[in-house]
Amino acid sequence: MAMTSNALPQFKFKGRRSPLTLTIVILVVLSGVLLSLSGFYADWLWFKSVDFTSVWTTVLTTKIFLFVIAGLLTSSIILLNIIIAYKRRPLYVPLSIEADNLERYRAQIEPIKRWVVLALAVGLFYFAGTSGSAMWESWLLFKNSTSFGVKDPQFNMDISFFAFKLPFYQTMIAWAISTLILSIIAAAVVHYLYGGIRLQVQEDRTTVAARVQLSVLLGGVVLMKAVAYWFDRYQLALKESKLITGLTFTDVNALFLLKRFWPGLPSCVRCYFSQILFVVHGFYQLLEQPSL
Repeated sequence: MAMTSNALPQFKFKGRRSPLTLTIVILVVLSGVLLSLSGFYADWLWFKSVDFTSVWTTVLTTKIFLFVIAGLLTSSIILLNIIIAYKRRPLYVPLSIEADNLERYRAQIEPIKRWVVLALAVGLFYFAGTSGSAMWESWLLFKNSTSFGVKDPQFNMDISFFAFKLPFYQTMIAWAISTLILSIIAAAVVHYLYGGIRLQVQEDRTTVAARVQLSVLLGGVVLMKAVAYWFDRYQLALKESKLITGLTFTDVNALFLLKRFWPGLPSCVRCYFSQILFVVHGFYQLLEQPSL
């Protein structure tokens, strides 16, 4: 009777990382963490030396709070627009060379789309949170603002508004505009990838869903830009010139002639806002209909 050989099976582990590579990655991550913590520790030692550790704690907790809030809001708004663009993608895309090329990208993304969305969420959360934590000083000034009891002669407002509240308002306006612009870019990329935007066809280059979503986002940018122009008036009171800091004779008697147009701004904003509401209403009606 023939004897079978007791050859041991051979296992091949593909894609296995070498210990050197894992060690280098771990060392790089630990180095980054230690460098970040060293700054916090140095600040804590300095505040402890002057017996003001409560100030260090307030700054740290404020940075963490703003990091989480800014990260969640920014990533949620952008991801919401990405999901809306994906949900409203057309079911049928006309055949073309552009569509064939995009089909390859869609075929590669579709199996890992959850991981792609998760990576986008983490990346947006981190970068938006990092930018938000840098606003800790303007937030604390806004939160702890105190009236000075002296009014500005030009705007008839307490001058504490210019010192404590105006910087935070301008920061929030800039954040809203940048978030809307990023949402437009993200939604446009998704619409283009899934056939909602077709650049090489002669007719129907965009679907109704793509036009409505991008129009609403662009309307939000224009509306926030109008708000930014409104607050730019107050920034003139802080303008620095060669002689003085604040409003000059030219500002009051020349630039402020534009104030004649400001009384009509609220009505224009209301009109434009009503148009945006009309588009949004049409967008919600579109959500109830099947995609074409």
